[in-house]
Amino acid sequence: MSANLLQVTQQLGGLQLQQPQSTKQSWQEVKASNLPNKGLLGHVEHWHGSFDKMSLSEEVKQAIIIAASCREDQTIPGQVLRRLSKAQLEQLKGILEFHTQNGQSSQGRAISGAMLQDIVGLIQAGSQDLVVIEEADVATRWQIDRKALCAADCETMTVKQMDRDWGLNRYFGKVLIINLDDTQKNIDEGKTPMADRYREMERRMPTIGCTQFERFRGVRGAVELTDQVWSRMPDSAVHGISANVDKRAERIFKSKQGKCGLYATYYNIFKMANQNFTVAKAAYDQAVSQGIGNDEIVPLAAKVREWESVVVIQDDCDFGHVLSQKTMTRDGMGFVVRKIFAELPDGWRTLHGGHATYWAKNEREAFRRGNERKGVSNGTPAFQYIEELKYATLAHFVVFNHTAYAELEQIFSKIQQGRREQIERSPDNELAKYQESRPCYGAKVDQQFAFQYSEEASSTTFFGTSDTTTKTYFQGGVFGS
Repeated sequence: MSANLLQVTQQLGGLQLQQPQSTKQSWQEVKASNLPNKGLLGHVEHWHGSFDKMSLSEEVKQAIIIAASCREDQTIPGQVLRRLSKAQLEQLKGILEFHTQNGQSSQGRAISGAMLQDIVGLIQAGSQDLVVIEEADVATRWQIDRKALCAADCETMTVKQMDRDWGLNRYFGKVLIINLDDTQKNIDEGKTPMADRYREMERRMPTIGCTQFERFRGVRGAVELTDQVWSRMPDSAVHGISANVDKRAERIFKSKQGKCGLYATYYNIFKMANQNFTVAKAAYDQAVSQGIGNDEIVPLAAKVREWESVVVIQDDCDFGHVLSQKTMTRDGMGFVVRKIFAELPDGWRTLHGGHATYWAKNEREAFRRGNERKGVSNGTPAFQYIEELKYATLAHFVVFNHTAYAELEQIFSKIQQGRREQIERSPDNELAKYQESRPCYGAKVDQQFAFQYSEEASSTTFFGTSDTTTKTYFQGGVFGS
């Protein structure tokens, strides 16, 4: 417990507390006292669980302790309330409302009721000043605090509201959708026009609340690259084409053209992101070092934040958790994705919304247990919603952190015309290889939230099914989840 909190509780409740102690110790001491409003703590524990399991922030817990220490004609001091965000004030308001209506002690109900009026007045009037100050402070920082965003959303949004808005535009920077230009050949062959695929994504994205996204023109390998590039990708980089399939060599050749085109597309994305982030960050750092005022800092911080991370989505991607070959759900996924985003640790490089892991199950389990041991705290695994990836493929939904831009630009630069290095892997396998040496993460198998459509699944596909199916869902490299 801070010295300020110690002083306030002594003044309000008359407790003879010892030297500054933990919030938990103060909570227990107030609960064991004879203070008239101590029942407030019991109500909080009833609805939010024991002290150690509460999802309440430290600031809200401290405010509750002070509220429980109040006697008649006492209230939570203004300096304590001013430390709370608007969302935290709303949370405290809800707790006091419940206690005012349901508290066992009439004296405690009256004390909480008086404090409730103060908080309501602050939210309706004075809180605007607090919010302006808070938002101005946040606006001058370029880092995106995903944990704070998640906590605020979980406090202020219903599950259905979260399902309708996954918050991609707030939790990350740019959102890009890879889409090829149409060719007359594709149209003549009766294939789905690329423009139609992008129009479908334009319809699909707002269904998860993402309204700010851009089309990123994909490189068509067969047209824009030359044999000097294709020849550097070995046949071994192409998977899923059966040995006895008709015109196998021709299919492999076309697949290599497509994979090299996608490889070049990712290189262009990493190069663009790295350049824009570097320039924006340099301008921001220079402004901060010169002591320029907030009015000038805010737009510079916003520009860095725009490139803080990039969500890259392929145009055959959709959103939800696959239950079977023909069914998927988004129920509850808005909450799940927020928890996934909030769990990303400092220094993370990539996040896969759907992925396939191709290694033995016992090896996978041993690797997971090793990760959990590295992050164990009081017997609790480091992650509940994400797992560190070792070699996971599929790249239909990947978030790239700014910490990965320069590294991935360098790795993918081998696609450039005139380079001599062999392009040993397809793009998603190159990203999988990157995971072996960097902190990359994916949604746990039972929490994956992005999947692909297959308009024609056959034995020649990566997924190796022998039938032809329209609009088949696959996620995690297998049908279903």
